[in-house]
Amino acid sequence: MDLTGGNGSMGKLPKLGAIAILAWSGTLSAQTLMEAASYTIESSPDVAIVKNQYLSRIEQIGISKAGYLPTVDLALGWGGEWTNSPSTRASTGSSDYVDLERGEASLTASQMLYDGLRTRNDMSRTRAEAEAQRFQLWTAAENTTLEVADAYMSVINAKEAAVLAADNLEAHIEILNGIRKRSEHGLGSASDLSQVKGRLSRAHTNYLATDNNVLDAQARFYKVVGREALGLIKPQPVDQNMPVSYELALERAGKVHPTLLSSQLDIDAAVAQLKIQDSNFRPDIRLELGGTWNNNLDGSVGYNNDLTAMIRMRYNLFNGKSDSYRKKDAYYKLMEASAIRDRAQRQVAEGMSLSWNAYQLLERQMEFLEAHVIESEKTLDAYEQQFKLGRRTLVDLLDAENELFEARRELLTADKDRIMTQFRVLNAMGDLLSVLNIDREAVLNDEERQEISHLN
Repeated sequence: MDLTGGNGSMGKLPKLGAIAILAWSGTLSAQTLMEAASYTIESSPDVAIVKNQYLSRIEQIGISKAGYLPTVDLALGWGGEWTNSPSTRASTGSSDYVDLERGEASLTASQMLYDGLRTRNDMSRTRAEAEAQRFQLWTAAENTTLEVADAYMSVINAKEAAVLAADNLEAHIEILNGIRKRSEHGLGSASDLSQVKGRLSRAHTNYLATDNNVLDAQARFYKVVGREALGLIKPQPVDQNMPVSYELALERAGKVHPTLLSSQLDIDAAVAQLKIQDSNFRPDIRLELGGTWNNNLDGSVGYNNDLTAMIRMRYNLFNGKSDSYRKKDAYYKLMEASAIRDRAQRQVAEGMSLSWNAYQLLERQMEFLEAHVIESEKTLDAYEQQFKLGRRTLVDLLDAENELFEARRELLTADKDRIMTQFRVLNAMGDLLSVLNIDREAVLNDEERQEISHLN
């Protein structure tokens, strides 16, 4: 490959590569960050795991609700009976077995009247657990969206960096051609030509590296999202959605962060579980209706039927103190849930602090990085004018071109990082989905929503 910037392929490929990147990004159907995140939330295995855990909790509400409803049991039996009893011996005058064809049927219905508030507290427990899991689903969706945003922005940043590298390489080629022409007329030195050739090789290496970075970013995007990184549109900063202070951000997180809301509901569920244990020390009262229809029982030929309507109380007097141990167990699980909530609060505060500090740092850096680009552009313009007057060399122009390239690359990276720090602050608050206009409930289909509505 020609590295001299002459008529070889090197002088043409970088420019074509940059044009291809821009054309490829613009001609395909657009895929916004919101669309990419929504698609990932609906198809992600990680989100699906939490969603099915939530749906399982919803079904447990139905299990606990069944405690309010009656139970109805039917029993049927038919077979042979061989009886030798005082009544059969008296009736037959023989000690032989009486052989009969026996039939049985029974129907019983039981309705809970009072169970020590077990069912009511169990309903509270399962509802709290289901709601806690719903917030865990939101947490999974929030974190998945942040991961998608990072992969999305990485692809865009890598493509923009490749365009910068291509432009920088093209500038090196133009300067090399200028130095060669001057050398041919005896106006340039061989050392200048060698120096520029060396820098051209480095610029080409940088371009190839950025091209590989694009491929790496696209591969990661496919891993995270599950489809190709086509038609991406760079999102704008969300300055209008950012809190004005760390304190307000932390206060907002305390109100809406799904992890904190979930941990509080876990405490509510543990309180309900503790109350359930109290029902073990109370009586259980039920209305029981029953009927039996039997034929040929106990060696007696004929029907034996009865109907009953009873209110029955069952009250345990002693079971080895297991109920006391269960209550203590529930109490310590409540303390565990409280400690987990406290830990979650600290973790959210830490995450908010780290995200906020990074956001503030990038906000301050952007001003200086933008100034660096502006001044580097002015320097390059001034050097070009001075070169025309013979006061600057082409090597000086190359130095100024490199300075501008590095300044633009740093600004490009910082701009991507600035947007990502905003997303991280919003994620730490629990507001990322709402800011990106992503419906949290979109992960559930209509049938699942109907089931949830029915059981709640």
